[in-house]
Amino acid sequence: MKQDTFSFTLDPFGPDPDPRFLVLTPPHREALATLVYALDQREGWALLQGGAGLGKTSLLQALMLQLEPSVISAVVSRPHRELLPLFNQMALSLGLAGPYGSKGRFLEEFRSLLERLRRQGQILLLVIDDAQLLTPEQLTEIRLLGNEDMQNPRVLNLFLAARPLIQVQMERAHERGLHQLLHRQPQLAPLDREQSVQYVGHRLEIAGGDPSLFQPEAIGLLHQAGHGVPRSLNSLCRLCLEQAGANRLESIGPDTVRRVLDQAPRIVSIPGQGWVSPDEKPLPPSPVPGHHDRFPTPDNPWDACAHPQPRPRIGPEEQKLEHRLMNRCHNQYRGMSWWDKTTDFTVEWDNLRRARLGILGPSFPSFCPRWVDQRWGALNLARRAADYEGAPYAAWIAAQYQRVLGSALGELPLEELSSPEAVEHYRRSLASPEPAAQAPVEAPFDWEQFDPQSPEHSAHAEQAIDEIFDLANYVCAQEHQTAEDLLTEAVCQAVLPLKALQNLPKVQQYVAEALDRRAQAPAPPPDEHPPIII
Repeated sequence: MKQDTFSFTLDPFGPDPDPRFLVLTPPHREALATLVYALDQREGWALLQGGAGLGKTSLLQALMLQLEPSVISAVVSRPHRELLPLFNQMALSLGLAGPYGSKGRFLEEFRSLLERLRRQGQILLLVIDDAQLLTPEQLTEIRLLGNEDMQNPRVLNLFLAARPLIQVQMERAHERGLHQLLHRQPQLAPLDREQSVQYVGHRLEIAGGDPSLFQPEAIGLLHQAGHGVPRSLNSLCRLCLEQAGANRLESIGPDTVRRVLDQAPRIVSIPGQGWVSPDEKPLPPSPVPGHHDRFPTPDNPWDACAHPQPRPRIGPEEQKLEHRLMNRCHNQYRGMSWWDKTTDFTVEWDNLRRARLGILGPSFPSFCPRWVDQRWGALNLARRAADYEGAPYAAWIAAQYQRVLGSALGELPLEELSSPEAVEHYRRSLASPEPAAQAPVEAPFDWEQFDPQSPEHSAHAEQAIDEIFDLANYVCAQEHQTAEDLLTEAVCQAVLPLKALQNLPKVQQYVAEALDRRAQAPAPPPDEHPPIII
């Protein structure tokens, strides 16, 4: 697009974030104010959340423009997924000597920097953008890095900017401590139609053009196609300007927009990522015919993950009940919110239920918030019953499985977790010897002796294959894993024999070829390249 076509002095819809074009919608204004307040109060931690293209980087740039001279800022964009290269990225942004050959050497220089800034009365703001790329190990190290400054007032302030997927990463890392530190978590939201009109007009005006260049109906179509995501609006508006410039149009109407939309790639919603172009992140794998309908799920579990309902709230009476339960619950849960306690209860239930059913995947969709599941309410009631008795959640759930099912495998109705009989049985179980731990579910035969003609062998193999397809459909989509990849791993680990796949000839061929490639592949050389720091 030529800027002189419409007398622009700047590119109004450039691909790179530019704080000059920032439009402060109410969520953006509130997020910026929250970050400024957290820094002014030296709270030390904040997490800016938002899906792809919602303006996190632009908002961070706007924050940098508001910093006082006493604030030293450093930004790490697209953090490296290995620990030492990540520390060297930090060192470069902080102006430290680096690169360092060990974590200890970096921490030594980092502590010296904090001491020097404290003596000079300055504040350090370290920002990690795209923090959803951090590994669970790195998230733990980020929390520990914050412990390097425990004095009051704080010098070190760590701000993260990330897509919602970071919540999953923190859960995988079991980082409740980091989640508690990040109590400031402003979230950005897509624009509504009125905000899209304001957004497009503002960018045109800042660029020196006519803010009414796009007709209202045209912006309405763009808003609908771009789902209110600023990055998508930029891309579509840029294409419209190119179309209008080529046809010497003085105004852009709905007909021009429709021609552009017919040729432009459509964006899709990815759980934990937001609305993105199909080539930016892969779509979840399509359910495999013959397996998907065997596993009851929400009509569209991916939509529930991408657009979760807000966390449930409790009324005044329930709040009083939770305060009373705080004094009765087991010691390990005291000080936790009712919300976190119920989440812990669902995790314990998840684990024991998988053992009792012999399934591989979790009971909750991995990338959906647990409260969107219809079982959340029943599990919350069961958690309250366990709190009233001061019971560890794993012990409470195990006792109810023992009461109803004994040592047999099977499904436990959720109402059995909070019934009067559950309370009585748990009290009796405290005085009785602890039952033997449930043995892992294993095949009733030796896999090496697998016989495809045996009904027992075939039935067990089919169940295992179904579980792996379920795992691929609802757990591993964000990890770029397919059912074939998981089946390959199962065969490699002797969990499943290759001949058990004979009823799936294409899958069996894929796995066999993958095994051959693994056997022939040389060992990878050590990575000797220095990290690329952006």
